[in-house]
Amino acid sequence: MGTVQKRIAALLAVLGAAFVLLVPAINAMQGRHIRLLVEQSREESRIASDIDRLIGLDRTKFANFIIDYTWWDEFADYVNRPDPQWAKDNLDTSFDACRVQAIWVYDNELRLVYVTTEPGATVDRKLPFDPTVLRERMASTPYMHTFETRPYGVVEIRAGRIHRSNDPNRTGPFTGYLVAEHVWTDTDNRDLGKLTGCSVRLVSGGARDTAATRSLGLAEYAFETPLKDHQDRTVGHLEFTGKSQAAAVLAETEMRDRWMLIAFTIVIYLGVAIALTRWVSRPLASISHALATERSDTLPAVEARKDEFGVVAGNLRQFFEQKALLEQEIVERKRAEAALQASQERLQALTVELQRSNRELQDFASVASHDLQEPLRKISAFAGRLKAKFGDALPQDGQDYLARMMNAVERMSGLIEDLLTYSRVTTRAKPFEKLNLSKLVEEVLGDLETRIQQTGGTVEVGPLPAIEADPTQMRQVFQNLIGNALKFRREGVPPVVRVHAEVIERAGGEQVRIVVSDNGIGFDEQYAERIFRVFERLHGREQYEGTGMGLAIVKKIAERHGGTAVAHGVPNEGATFTITLPVRHPEASGAADGAQS
Repeated sequence: MGTVQKRIAALLAVLGAAFVLLVPAINAMQGRHIRLLVEQSREESRIASDIDRLIGLDRTKFANFIIDYTWWDEFADYVNRPDPQWAKDNLDTSFDACRVQAIWVYDNELRLVYVTTEPGATVDRKLPFDPTVLRERMASTPYMHTFETRPYGVVEIRAGRIHRSNDPNRTGPFTGYLVAEHVWTDTDNRDLGKLTGCSVRLVSGGARDTAATRSLGLAEYAFETPLKDHQDRTVGHLEFTGKSQAAAVLAETEMRDRWMLIAFTIVIYLGVAIALTRWVSRPLASISHALATERSDTLPAVEARKDEFGVVAGNLRQFFEQKALLEQEIVERKRAEAALQASQERLQALTVELQRSNRELQDFASVASHDLQEPLRKISAFAGRLKAKFGDALPQDGQDYLARMMNAVERMSGLIEDLLTYSRVTTRAKPFEKLNLSKLVEEVLGDLETRIQQTGGTVEVGPLPAIEADPTQMRQVFQNLIGNALKFRREGVPPVVRVHAEVIERAGGEQVRIVVSDNGIGFDEQYAERIFRVFERLHGREQYEGTGMGLAIVKKIAERHGGTAVAHGVPNEGATFTITLPVRHPEASGAADGAQS
């Protein structure tokens, strides 16, 4: 046996011994992995079982009922001035929607104002504890959450102090307490089980089932959550029993995979041993000669071998071929680079031509506006003179025709102005700058003050943020949207316009969502896209004046600012327009920084 063969045999022996020693380590690692999977599943289920953090269950509506109703001006007024009909309309209708079976309302002197129970439900109309507990438990916190024992089972109690809406932190004076009761049933256990992936069982009383706190099997686990009453006493437990599917699968397949690994390793071991013990000098010499001469004429005989040397020979031959192809590719790439350079020069020329065309288009729009307006002004002037000098002498039909002509001239002039405004959104736009939207809307309302008074309308404006935008174009947006809301009003109904905004986080940065809503005539949702088209009108000119360009200008301004404009409406109920814009623009921020420096 040669020196190379002895070294190969020694190496194979060392590898075999290492594999034998590796099997127990693999067993230990797999066992630890199973235990980790079980512990992970138990912890995930325990976290998911946190009652105060649960989402997705209908019982979440129970908690939201207390939060929402105790921050309501109407409810605060009701406690001071009880109205049975109001309570019936707003509290008695909450049973199904909010998953409650009993509701109590107390004033801040703990006098019972109202109590009601779900129709058909067998529940007690009396609190499970003295009302003074409400004052004690909510002296420093606006909410209370306990579990109590009733003759009909364990119930969940949620309560809250009733504050007005101008007290979002709920630290100021309050008018009373709202208390609600939810009876815990098997439906809650099933819903909680679906969320946690466990089997859930409610055990009432303070006794504990110790079996629920220890592992039940190789892949099973269990834990419990205590339920506390108003005196912090345990009135029951929720027992969770689950099974880690990943651990079960791993345990079932562990032995099979281990034997398959051993068999596969033996096969590979024997194959490698046979391949490594073959004679290697001749193929190595052929490969060395090919590398030295960079010729592949000695490689076909070695490549015909079905072993690693054949693969190396084939790879070496492919290397020589790829080298030749690479050299050819370099030549072709240089040709392509020359062609790309020529294309870039042509693109630059086209860009210059496009810029020239844009300038000509702007000049044409300016000239066209003058040439189109000039005849209209003359027609309007002569029509005015005709009406002033000969208006009374004209017959009724003549006066009618003259009025129609002047109205047509006025509409044509308005169309030209709106069309020019639409074209100038991008051709004559101003740079973006820091803009206070609240101040801007205040100025727009000053411009529309006469129309607001004439229509008897009101405009409610919420807090608006500062953004980077074109001041002139943002003024056009608000003038069009608020003006439309005042114009498209229902007969006999004073218009009410609401303007508010909120800052939202998006992948590209902060954006502001501006919402303008009204109580006007509204529109059918099928026209939500159509109303943003140029000259698009949903109503006749006899009903509502206008050119049909306002919303098209709004949409184009929003797009120029990198935003969107959408509309929603309900016939005879009103319309809502939502403009979403970036709060900041990189080019505007950079300009501001440069000015400061």
